Amino acid sequence: MYFGQTEKNITEKTVVERKGVLERIVNSAPGVQLGSYVETEGKALFDLTKAKGMEGIIAKRKDSIYRPGKRTSDWLKIKARLQQEFVVGGFTSPKGSRKFLGAVVLGAYTKGKLRHYGYAGSGFSEKGLKGARSSE
Repeated sequence: MYFGQTEKNITEKTVVERKGVLERIVNSAPGVQLGSYVETEGKALFDLTKAKGMEGIIAKRKDSIYRPGKRTSDWLKIKARLQQEFVVGGFTSPKGSRKFLGAVVLGAYTKGKLRHYGYAGSGFSEKGLKGARSSE
């Protein structure tokens, strides 16, 4: 992160400390705003988010540090939109630069009958894709 002519790494600072730095250096402008947080009313915020049809909320541990390229339980995306469970009925061939398999074929039971609902291709790492095809 750059502050004028001096470079300072703040990745080892907590999320609260990093937010404080941003509040000091970021000037508000059209289309630029710092996110706010709710410390003790998370459930109420989630309910409001859901009522307004928004995607969801982000929950972060106050004492968490930034870990580039790492997923941890310190940072959660909590979706408010309706969800559906699906059956994975197969997969498509890989396309473009993707290796091992393309998308998974999804189905769900509706009125007691399994019906095709579409495809999903995101969320798989290359290692996960390879593992899914390792039986061949």
